[in-house]
Amino acid sequence: MTIVQRLQSILASVWQWLRTAPHLTAFAIVVSCTVVLVNLGDGLHQKFEGWEADWEGGTKPIWLAWYEFLYLYTDLAARLGFGVLVLFAIRVWPSLDKVVWPLFAWGLFVFLSFMVVELRDQWWIVTYGMMGEPSSTVFFLGKLAMLALLCLTPAAMLAWYHRQPMLQKYTLKAFVQPLVFCYATFLVLVILIDLMDNLRDFQEAKIPRSVMTGFYVDLIPYVFVMVTPASLLLATLYSLTKLSRANEIVSMLTSGLSLPQVLKPILVTAGWLSLMGMAMNYHLAPRAEGKREAVLRELSEKKQGASLATSVMYRNEKTGRTWYIGKVPFDMITRKMQTVTIHQTDGSGRIKTAWTSKTARWWAPNKDNGEEFGVWALYHGTERLYKAGLANEEKFFDGSVMEVTRINLKDWPETPYTIISAALLPDNLGVTDLASYIEANGSIGKEKMAPFRTHFHHRFAYPWQGFIVALMAAPLGVAFSRRGALGGIAASVLIFFALMFVNEFFMGLGKGSHIAPWLAAWAPQFIIGAIGVVLFRARALNKELPQLSPLAWWKSLRSWMAVRGSLPRPARV
Repeated sequence: MTIVQRLQSILASVWQWLRTAPHLTAFAIVVSCTVVLVNLGDGLHQKFEGWEADWEGGTKPIWLAWYEFLYLYTDLAARLGFGVLVLFAIRVWPSLDKVVWPLFAWGLFVFLSFMVVELRDQWWIVTYGMMGEPSSTVFFLGKLAMLALLCLTPAAMLAWYHRQPMLQKYTLKAFVQPLVFCYATFLVLVILIDLMDNLRDFQEAKIPRSVMTGFYVDLIPYVFVMVTPASLLLATLYSLTKLSRANEIVSMLTSGLSLPQVLKPILVTAGWLSLMGMAMNYHLAPRAEGKREAVLRELSEKKQGASLATSVMYRNEKTGRTWYIGKVPFDMITRKMQTVTIHQTDGSGRIKTAWTSKTARWWAPNKDNGEEFGVWALYHGTERLYKAGLANEEKFFDGSVMEVTRINLKDWPETPYTIISAALLPDNLGVTDLASYIEANGSIGKEKMAPFRTHFHHRFAYPWQGFIVALMAAPLGVAFSRRGALGGIAASVLIFFALMFVNEFFMGLGKGSHIAPWLAAWAPQFIIGAIGVVLFRARALNKELPQLSPLAWWKSLRSWMAVRGSLPRPARV
């Protein structure tokens, strides 16, 4: 027996045991509850006890204290619940209709957990504004709606699958198997390539394996969005070509189904996956990629902790202040900005006052007290006064004089967000971040804002390339001869690469402010989508598909013009 056969035998035995072992699901539920209670008694929440001593924003609300105590356990319960759900699905296979309501309940629990986290973060932004970024209730509600789509639609899709006729279930099974294989293959390849490039940095930084695992788990939304078009293309072509060669599509058509009915399961699944991609691309995917780049940048610099921006320089001509911030963390609630230097100049451009500090934090203004600007708190540093361009006096707040370790600078209009926004790139910003940037920097010029506006629309448009690719590849994958199948595959691959080229071409036009941002984001979908509609309609009407040869297009154009009377008819040979 070979190694592969032995492995298959072991997997088959495990599968059979999971399906037939008595009371296994109930046992898993008891074990999961026990794990949660053990972690509760073990003090998993104690890592947050140090925050309150460093938190200078006032009295902590009681609901926030309860949130900090419980949210780790809700996260743990969601992870364990997913394992129990998978085990239950294995035991009731293939009667997956029994999994619909448990899956919906688990998705609702996960959504409520995420919603509480988002509400807490939004409360921080509105109440304390740790970065001073503009907040929008509309885009915040949009983020919650996208989270609801991610958590609740899988149960709806499973219920939809259960209601489908037998032949459409068969088509969907033939499509889902290569689709899952493509997703898994692309995910493994991306992780392996990235791990091979950065393994040395992980080892030198002595990153635990659990942290590395979490690092790549957080990257899944970004990988999902990026590989969905290619996965849908390959799965559609493979499944339909296989069905065509076995004459199974012909059998479905002769049974009374139309071609749109045969292909409906594939198109519905592609549309759902594109919708899921749009939900991830709203915030999770760009945030994951941005955090990945920040973590790798910190590892390469032999530092710890991911940062939103590093080595930021900002000049405010109105106030005459020049800022330098060495490191801006992602989490502005529990961590401070590091290595902050501020130079105040007079009307003639000569330095008047300079502040240097190891760390700094910004507190939002209290609107109830009539405050217009926030407070900058500088920790462990010095303040130098200059006269005629020369240092005249130096004050210390590093703990060496009267144990003073902090000074407050009030009535300054600068916020952390206005300082670091000049260093932000649109590629790694989600919809809410892009909306905040556009609102905060709308007056800097149309050309400079064009990349951010284009990426704002691109966040919604790009995930639908998966559905467009499936719409285009489905009629090309349906063939009734070997020659037709090979031609359809070649045409699909050609159109897919054309889509990639058109996407980059229009994105460049949008970033350069040559066309409207919404047109730059949606034009590739409109163009390739129109081709897909033409191909799908021709195949549904059992007509010959349009040829992709430019020579054939030119002959068709000349024939059309001849019919219109513009040119003489081409002579028949």
